[in-house]
Amino acid sequence: MGIQYMSRAAIVALIAVSAIAVSLSAQQQAGEQRLKPAHHQYRFVDLGTFGGANSNVNSDSVVINKDGAVVGGAETTVFDPLSGGATIHAFKWYKNVLTDLGTLAGGASSFPNAINSRGVVVGASSNGSIDPQTGLESWAATAWANGRVINLGTFGGSFSIAGAINDRNQIAGAAENDIPDPFNFAGVAGLPSPTQWCATLWQDGKMKDLGVLGNGTQSAGALINERGQIVGFALTDSVINPTTGYPTIAPFLWENGRMIDLGTFGGFWGSPSGLNNRGQVVGSSDLPGDQTAHPFLWERGVLRDLGTLGGTYGGANWVNEKGDVVGISSIANDAAYDGFLWHNGKMIDLGSVAGDGCSNAQSINSSGQIVGESFSCSVDSHHAFLWENGGPAIDLNIFVPAGSDLHLNEAQFIGEGGEIAGLALLGNGDTHAFLLIPLPADSSDAASASESLQANAAATLQSSTQIVQDPLTPEQSAALRKHFVHKHRGFAFKSTN
Repeated sequence: MGIQYMSRAAIVALIAVSAIAVSLSAQQQAGEQRLKPAHHQYRFVDLGTFGGANSNVNSDSVVINKDGAVVGGAETTVFDPLSGGATIHAFKWYKNVLTDLGTLAGGASSFPNAINSRGVVVGASSNGSIDPQTGLESWAATAWANGRVINLGTFGGSFSIAGAINDRNQIAGAAENDIPDPFNFAGVAGLPSPTQWCATLWQDGKMKDLGVLGNGTQSAGALINERGQIVGFALTDSVINPTTGYPTIAPFLWENGRMIDLGTFGGFWGSPSGLNNRGQVVGSSDLPGDQTAHPFLWERGVLRDLGTLGGTYGGANWVNEKGDVVGISSIANDAAYDGFLWHNGKMIDLGSVAGDGCSNAQSINSSGQIVGESFSCSVDSHHAFLWENGGPAIDLNIFVPAGSDLHLNEAQFIGEGGEIAGLALLGNGDTHAFLLIPLPADSSDAASASESLQANAAATLQSSTQIVQDPLTPEQSAALRKHFVHKHRGFAFKSTN
């Protein structure tokens, strides 16, 4: 089992280069704009590895808790002949200590998807057995608690996975039974699917199958809130749609023993990506024809189309406790794709940094801080960004110490305390998980950071080529839309496969 890196570099590999450089004076002006004192200052931490080349964090669940602990997966120096690469172990970073959480007995690799306020971590681990149908090493939903590595089990199949946990230690995810799956239900997320998957709640040492929608046969849980509500997606019938290649799939909300179909916008596919403690659900739904999608907000039985920034495509990624939604949308004529904030019924274009031209907002906390990835629409250039206090977005690379070989590609999650976790790229192509820790405004560290910030920013600007983005061609726009439609069709725990 290995980390499935969801790098957006795959997007731009599909698109032809079409850009021109701007002058250094424009770079300096952009730098001055980005360094407004309204923005927080941060201490940078390279989360490193266990001796291997790469590390990463999950981008679709809570990976930073209220104490600032962060979880992810890191490669070791041990070769795994079954996967053909280095083994990966779940880690927890807390107070400058990186802890190897280990694997299930007999297993080679593990990866965590979420952590709660109690420090309990959930995800999946291989267990040393081999699935007879696929020949792959089996892995099971796993919890790491009080120094123990706990196998959460399956319904008789070879695979299960835990995607989220709340502070009551209720765990949401999916587990296989022993009935053959003719639809490859989990294949969309890169997961094995020899048998049927069931949305699952683990609680007090027991497993509960959450059921299915309509005439469907399979489901998968993704996220859980403090009320014990679970969201996921499920088949609603058994008729394969020729456009999607699957039967109809709809998002669901499970509560009080009942699975509620949240519906779609007329397409044959919909999936959730966020759930808050108010019971608000966000995600993406195909429109009729299944060639594009729009972001949705579901609340109290009403499915709301949040619209777009003027283009044909949009998708939601996260929702905070105030009901603010972030995601990605195409602009007028699908000329570019920008991250958005939906607030009080209005969609706000967050723009991009370093003249990239495109962006994707991935996470928002209750303070309204937004993080994500700014990227060139037509060249392989990525910058992790932070948007706060009305903007504009700033390039988080200004907080990387001078001389470091790391470039922050994308910010994947922001905690309630303002901590930011994401993915950084080394000069040799390896990837490391990173953490940015906010500094108190009156601390000596903040004062030192303020003095060196201008120099760091200048170096960052000089090493980053500014881009003036030409409007995307229809072919380029279609390639981006296809990528993000696929991204929003899947489990909320894509980091393990």
